[in-house]
Amino acid sequence: MRYLRLYADSDGETHFEDVEDDMRVEDFAPPAEPFLVSEIRDATRFSFFEFPVGWVGVAHPAPRRQYFAVVQGAIEITASDGESRIAKLGDVVLVEDTNSKGHVTKVISEDNFIAALTQLE
Repeated sequence: MRYLRLYADSDGETHFEDVEDDMRVEDFAPPAEPFLVSEIRDATRFSFFEFPVGWVGVAHPAPRRQYFAVVQGAIEITASDGESRIAKLGDVVLVEDTNSKGHVTKVISEDNFIAALTQLE
């Protein structure tokens, strides 16, 4: 399982990293047949969020370490190092730049952007 990670280095500069999450066969939901599962992570809160068409968020750090999974639309995320990535339907992003120069987020789709958000702390 691949996902995109946005993190900050020791100088507060934000960067992207492509992460491959290991999956292993687990007897997760018997009596259903075993299937692939990643490591289970603790989470504290869950929500959905929606940005309207044309929305642009000024440079900001993440409020908490959090994953989001794109449900609708697409955004462009620009790290403080200048690199930009696109998150679209089906993509998962881990945002960990809580103490940083931040990142800029911009809706680039012709429909609202909706994501499922899971906060880790």
